[in-house]
Amino acid sequence: MKKKKKPKKKSKSYYKRKCDSLFSQQIRNKGKCERCGYTETLQCAHIISRGVIKLRYEPKNVFCLCAGCHFYYHKHPLQFTQLVIDKKGQDVHDWLIKESNNLKPLDINWYIRKFNNLQKKI
Repeated sequence: MKKKKKPKKKSKSYYKRKCDSLFSQQIRNKGKCERCGYTETLQCAHIISRGVIKLRYEPKNVFCLCAGCHFYYHKHPLQFTQLVIDKKGQDVHDWLIKESNNLKPLDINWYIRKFNNLQKKI
């Protein structure tokens, strides 16, 4: 008789990929670039790098930009900072800077909670 395989426990990287996909979809669902209004090639553009996991799925930390605007701002970070201040406000800009400097390790349970919250929003 064959033994039934136990379902594999999902890894932290599994939840990270799922959260990335759901969050990006949620942001792109805005339907147009927040800078120029273009509706094609929309991308989720992070203000503080996605490497700062704590802010990776924070709506205040992203814009919905078309590929052209996203590329432009990677080449012109000072103009991007001005866009953040103009569109989101100086208080959000300052909060993002403060939070990005306040790092702590995040475990798989953090990703599971984020994943569940993101699923509810879609």
